[in-house]
Amino acid sequence: MEKDQQNFAHADAGHGPTIDGKIVAGSLDTGDHHATQPSTNKVARTLIVPEVGMSFESEDEAYEMYNTYAGKVGFSVRKSYQKRRPKDYTISQKYFVCSHEGYQTNTESSIDSSRTGCNARVQFSISREGVWRVQKVVLDHNHYLASPNKSHMLRSQRHVIEADRMLIGQIREAGMKPSQVYEFMKQFYRGVDKVLFSRMDCNNEIGRERNKYLESNDAQTLLEYLKNKQREDPTFFYAIQLDQKDGRIANFFWADGQSIMDYACFGDAVSFDTTNAFCSASWNKPSQTDNNFWGSIDI
Repeated sequence: MEKDQQNFAHADAGHGPTIDGKIVAGSLDTGDHHATQPSTNKVARTLIVPEVGMSFESEDEAYEMYNTYAGKVGFSVRKSYQKRRPKDYTISQKYFVCSHEGYQTNTESSIDSSRTGCNARVQFSISREGVWRVQKVVLDHNHYLASPNKSHMLRSQRHVIEADRMLIGQIREAGMKPSQVYEFMKQFYRGVDKVLFSRMDCNNEIGRERNKYLESNDAQTLLEYLKNKQREDPTFFYAIQLDQKDGRIANFFWADGQSIMDYACFGDAVSFDTTNAFCSASWNKPSQTDNNFWGSIDI
């Protein structure tokens, strides 16, 4: 490693002392050996450097710290090994590693071709109260790092910001095909190197928006159906449970007046009409069962 310090990143010099339980900032030499201008080969930046003793209130906060550091230095992060407690199966330890960690496992595939066995990582211990504390840090890399003008295209650094998300939605509503959207974004930003996300990210965003549209229409159709049933039958009851995170429908239940009366008399029961099943079978049609909650159900 001593011989190759001029070529490979050594990202532990110049930062401030560790303060247990607090995030500290330090000066970091990013070792930018890919910059086009000689004057920018070494850029001193003040940023949060991972250090033993730092603590975070959640996994998201811990990951955000390390991924932000990685973006400044020039590498991508992925979540790796984790250890759980045997009694309650809660996470007690987790690693965030450089994307070059490990080695290529399939010689016929290029998916893992970037693996170089890099040991750069941050190891966290997680308390039962959910506090994430840095337990071990390795900052050295055994590979070249991305230059500042390329680091935004690293996998963990790519993201579609809200403004781009809105623009993609607008040009899709205007009738532009999905295959043309990324080409438009390249022209809009005047170069692929200026776009903050890849073609795959763009296609994924289009797919998510399409799914949201379909789900919202399905939800509206369901709601109108339930409202119409309630207008027809004042005793008709329905309940909808929404997901607290995104407001989508998580579960729904309904029961008509007859089902409610049947349940009061007989409880929860399912009856099979074997005659109907025999007739249905002879006519090659599905048979029916009667459920006191759902009415007739084809099987």
